[in-house]
Amino acid sequence: MEPMTMFLTALIAGATAATSEVAGQALKDAYNGFKQLVMNKLGGKADVANALQQLEGRPDSQSRQGVLQEELAAALDAEPAAAQDQELLAKAQALLTLLEAQGQATTATVQISQSSSGGLAYGPGAKAAGERGIVADTINGPVSTGDNARQIQTDSYIEHQTNTGGGSAIKGNVDTGGGDFIGRDKKGV
Repeated sequence: MEPMTMFLTALIAGATAATSEVAGQALKDAYNGFKQLVMNKLGGKADVANALQQLEGRPDSQSRQGVLQEELAAALDAEPAAAQDQELLAKAQALLTLLEAQGQATTATVQISQSSSGGLAYGPGAKAAGERGIVADTINGPVSTGDNARQIQTDSYIEHQTNTGGGSAIKGNVDTGGGDFIGRDKKGV
């Protein structure tokens, strides 16, 4: 798990567990210790303390989790060495281990819904394409454009760019299943 994800997961899961009525003192102490360390090392770089306070009021709120994510990312951007700080990493891992040992959830979930065509992108470096479009750095496995007519799997992906001025471009074999393949205009019958 990369440091940003580890810190965010530990803070959200820790806040959720520590603010419950059944949390044990060891869990509360581990969460508060990690939270204090984060504020000492990163709190002055962004509004992490306020985001944490808001999160603790409603730890299940997706919007408050998002604000904490933004503030934590800003703090780590301002202080990149903190992502490799051994004390922060060790306390985050210790808190996550304690949460898991006590049966608490330590994974974040994201719910995204869309009611129209188009692309969705989530998270750092995310990319989106329009309806039936595909954007990827690497493709491993089947690709479906959504019409369920055919899936194509390749062993390797070689990136290339073809400018057709708005038309289609096909590289490789085409199986029409016995029907016509029209590359431009079909004239006559």
